[in-house]
Amino acid sequence: MKDKAKKLKEKVQKTIDNSEYRGVKVHGVTCSRSDLEMIVFMLDVFLRQGNINGLMAPCGNVKDVIEKAGISLKN
Repeated sequence: MKDKAKKLKEKVQKTIDNSEYRGVKVHGVTCSRSDLEMIVFMLDVFLRQGNINGLMAPCGNVKDVIEKAGISLKN
């Protein structure tokens, strides 16, 4: 699971670096810059702790991207 999370984080970070503030597609989901930043943040916490306890559950586009990547952020 952590390998998938690392790959998704790298992909999203590269997308942030290559686009300014326009919407972009990640795993078929159109995401805003803030969606991308939230995905990176949640994946950082997940990779560090192994879960996202203490954070709000992902929703909307953030949830869709994480689910389509095959990642479960639950315990």
